[in-house]
Amino acid sequence: MTEDDGDEQWTTTRDERRREHEKDSDVVSPPQTQSISSLSEALRTALWSFESRAQMYARLKRAHRNVLDILAKNTEALATEDSLVSASTTSSEEYEKALAEFSSDMNELNGKMKRILMYLDKEEKEEEDEKRVCFLLLKSVQEQEKEKLRLTTIQMALKTHFEMKKWSWQQDGYVEKEGEEEEQDRENAGDALKPTWATYIDGEKNDAYEGQKKCCEPPPEPTKKEYENAMKETTVGLEKCIRTINDARDELLEIEATLMSL
Repeated sequence: MTEDDGDEQWTTTRDERRREHEKDSDVVSPPQTQSISSLSEALRTALWSFESRAQMYARLKRAHRNVLDILAKNTEALATEDSLVSASTTSSEEYEKALAEFSSDMNELNGKMKRILMYLDKEEKEEEDEKRVCFLLLKSVQEQEKEKLRLTTIQMALKTHFEMKKWSWQQDGYVEKEGEEEEQDRENAGDALKPTWATYIDGEKNDAYEGQKKCCEPPPEPTKKEYENAMKETTVGLEKCIRTINDARDELLEIEATLMSL
């Protein structure tokens, strides 16, 4: 499995892999409703949200991948004294635009999910058991989506910093420290250098890093092993999120099918 193949598996719903390269005009349209008045309507809107979120992540990840490609080419150009890739500014602007669209779309979608949860949380005798099950499933999904967003942001930041190749262990002639010298560096760094070091990155731009910011103090450089551990940590976390979300989606699909058969 290549890095990109794994990436898609870990950060998207199952059906997104099939849709990733489709045009944006093929994005599933949202149910045309401003309020939720039935369980079937709530389920239809919720299931649409699963597909919509997957497509949102796909668009953002494509824009971020373009930035990484340009970073990699420019880093190589600097090393070989070749001309820099002129598309760098354009790629960054497109990524900023993709971030803004992602944020706007996610806020709108979360508004829909809040209305669904409010409807499902109402106490009504009719379909009470089914509504409660759906409420708990979607509540769990929302929690997993929050964690998925946090971990995806961390993983993207890690990849960006890696492609910039500014860490000492990425430089030619670097000799890895061993034994007492490495242990001393760890003691001097305190508790900052952990696999969760990634949560410190870009603290002023991401809500995921709230509470990690330290004014005018750059994040400590991770060792190669700590970078690899941080990548593994986010990958395992994303796998867990996606597995939970997909399991909930499957259960909701079964409930919807049961309602349609009545």
